[in-house]
Order: sequence, then C-alpha cells, then structure tokens
Amino acid sequence: MDLSPFVVSALQAAGDESLISHDSFTALLELCLSVVINKGCDMNIDVCDIDSSKFGSCDIALLKQCYSALMTLIVEAVRVDASASSLTNILEDCKMASVRIGTFNQLFLKQKHEVRAVLGSTRNTAPHVVDVNWRLDYCMKDNQLERVNKPVYVINLMTEELGSQKQEKVQFACTTEQLQDFVGKLKDASRSLEKASVL
Repeated sequence: MDLSPFVVSALQAAGDESLISHDSFTALLELCLSVVINKGCDMNIDVCDIDSSKFGSCDIALLKQCYSALMTLIVEAVRVDASASSLTNILEDCKMASVRIGTFNQLFLKQKHEVRAVLGSTRNTAPHVVDVNWRLDYCMKDNQLERVNKPVYVINLMTEELGSQKQEKVQFACTTEQLQDFVGKLKDASRSLEKASVL
C-alpha cells in the first residue's frame, strides 16, 4: 500500500504522544470509523464533529490532518484487504508506538467488514444505456455550404443511473463514417468485456 508523504507525516503526528494523547487518538480513530460506516460518501469532518471534551487541547488543524490521514489509511487498507501484520508494518514505519498500533488494529479489524460493505456500495458509475433510437436524415444544404447532399444519422441514447428510475436522453448526430467508427468501437469494447469475463 503506497501512502503519500502527507499521509505518512500526518500518521507520524497521530502517533506522537506529545501532540495527541492516547485517548484523543482513540477518539479520533473511532470518529473516522463511525463516519465511514454511517455517512458513506460524505467523509468531510466538521469542527462541530470534534468534541473538545474528547480531544482536550489538541490543535484543530493537526486533528484534521490526522483525521484525513487515518481516513486514507482505513480506505486503502480496506481496498487492498490489508492484514493486521501489514498494518502493523505500515504504522511502525510511521514511528507509531505499539500501544497505538494495537488500538488501531483492534478497532479497525473489529469493524473492517462493515467498512468494506459501506465502501463496496459507495461507487460512482457512469450511466447505463437502456435504449437506443435512431433516424436517418438527409442533409441537402447547410448554412456554411451551398450543397451537402449527405446522410446524417441522429442517435438518441436513453441512459439511466444505477439505482435510479430516471432516464436521460443523450442525442448526437454523425455521418456514415462516424457511425461506422462508433459501431467498430462498440464491438471492440464488447469483445474486451467478453475476454475479461472469461478470465
């Protein structure tokens, strides 16, 4: 798992007892996990989410940096299905104390399946094509040329977002050559999907 230098330095700060107490670290980690599980896509921290009784006199800017780094680590660990030993190695590289590593592993691994379920259902997908209509127009002339005399295909794609019943229309016009190119690309994509499904 590759973490950016910003994430590594923020994790080092999160592991520093002089900057963040162990109770504050535990509260911050619990906050991260609860935000992922309860909010899904909306993972921004608000100042009101930081209860001063849990975090004491910790610097708010530092807490936000550590929050961001812990969120990144949680999401990446779920994405690659990281084990406790690989998480321990990463956190040791960030110079985190063994007590905090143990706390992270304990809390994270206890809720890993819930986090995975939420992140698995949270995705951005392109709209799916559910219907196609087309018509052939014959363009005799346009405002730029005196005579065109070429066929123009008008294609209407009806698309639908995943989990939504609302359909939207995407319309475009193309020449015979452009339509042939479009159909060729669709066939290539279909073959690629067939190959991927066999593997």
